[in-house]
Formats: sequence, C-alpha cells, structure tokens
Amino acid sequence: MEGVTISIKADHWRDRPQGLTQGLMDDQIWATTDAFGKFEGSGLKPDVEYSVWAQPSPEVEVSSSGHKAGDDVTLKIYAVATLSGLVLKADGSPAVSALVGLHSAVAGNNGPPPVTLTTNADGSFSYELATGKYFMAVHHPSGEYFHRSVVALSQDLKLAPIKLPAGGSVELDFFKPDGSPYEN
Repeated sequence: MEGVTISIKADHWRDRPQGLTQGLMDDQIWATTDAFGKFEGSGLKPDVEYSVWAQPSPEVEVSSSGHKAGDDVTLKIYAVATLSGLVLKADGSPAVSALVGLHSAVAGNNGPPPVTLTTNADGSFSYELATGKYFMAVHHPSGEYFHRSVVALSQDLKLAPIKLPAGGSVELDFFKPDGSPYEN
C-alpha cells in the first residue's frame, strides 16, 4: 500500500530523545511507504527496541513492537469495506441506539480488533472495517437481541434490514450473489 505514513518510536521512554515524553510527536521517526508498500527508518539506534505504527485510513490502524534497527518489519494492513445496515425493533420502528458488535472470526489475536457501533436515529449503521469474517451481535436497550455471523467482502456490503425479535435470538445464513452459501 503506497503513501501510508509510518511512525517509529522507541518502546521505552528512556530511549527517546532527552526531555521528551510518550505521546509527543517529536520523539518519533517518520517514514512513508513506497509503491511496493516498503518503508525505511533512518537514525535508529542498534540497541533500542522500537514500535512501528501505521494508520492507512481513519478506521484502521496497525502496530508492532519489539523491533531493533535492521529488523524486517511486516505490518498486516487489511483491505477494508463498508458494512452498513438498518436495525428495526419487533414493531418495525427504528432501533435507535442499538449496539452493533463486530468481532473477527479469525482464531486468536490474528484478526482485526473488535468494533462496537451505535445505530443512528433512523436505526441505521455504517462502518469501514477490514475484510474478513465477523460475528455480529445486535442488542437494543429494550432487551431485544439479535445475533448472526457476517462476511465482510472486499467490496462494500449492505445488509438487508435486521428486525429484532421481541426477545430470544435468530440466526441467519448468508448467500453469495450466485446463490451458494458462505462458509460458516
């Protein structure tokens, strides 16, 4: 991914330039990825451990720590797509302020971090997230609950309206445009 700004910062405050504390912009080394997604930091001390951080879009950030000068560092930056939908209460009215939780179905800590959204006044939600498979849970303050798994594609995905039952839960299967089911 070309043009992503990379921040390189010493992991421990005592290894940062004298007088600077964590959180200041001046205690970082900056780099930008080239056409091949590669970057290089200069001025690194060989005996210091560094963290590398990138934020290719407002909703996506990645980091890795414990690296020394000369190490090859790979940051996994996931492709993103916008997931949007509409949440309705059992009576068909908008589910205002419902919580939409998205948790990666990738085992362990290898997937993107979990996301929690709140529906708008019209019951809608929209969020740009890393592509992949997610578990989605929707909870409304009234106690209505809905749960299903979602596959976020490499393209934007708009879900059919989600109608919350008046209690209990419902599970749905997703189908590709050609009619074949997504794997669970």
